[in-house]
Amino acid sequence: MDAFFNARHYVTMNGVRGAVHAHSYRVRVRCQSYALDPDDHVVVGYAALRDRLAMIVKAYNNQCLNDLPPFRLKKLQTTTENLTAVIFQQLERSLEGLAVKLIEVAIWESPTNSITYSKSTRYVRRA
Repeated sequence: MDAFFNARHYVTMNGVRGAVHAHSYRVRVRCQSYALDPDDHVVVGYAALRDRLAMIVKAYNNQCLNDLPPFRLKKLQTTTENLTAVIFQQLERSLEGLAVKLIEVAIWESPTNSITYSKSTRYVRRA
């Protein structure tokens, strides 16, 4: 399942703050389950997953990521690597109680640059 949002951010490298710039982010989530709902014959309704993902990305849409609590409070750099891990953690909490396990979150910051985060293998992969 995919979702999209637009946001601005800047990154500080070696003590030098970079320019504020924007991205149109694409978020893709991959989930798995070992059981189907006996009545509806689905793992989880698309609406339930889509609504949870939409609620999370809505908080980032048209915002400066540096001003948002996940980054401001924890003093995290607003790299796509950190953004992917933060959204993974938020979505994983949001899916608690559903018969589905979040496997990975991938975020594209451009059509050709993406980051994939997977908790099970604890990796961040750049593509």
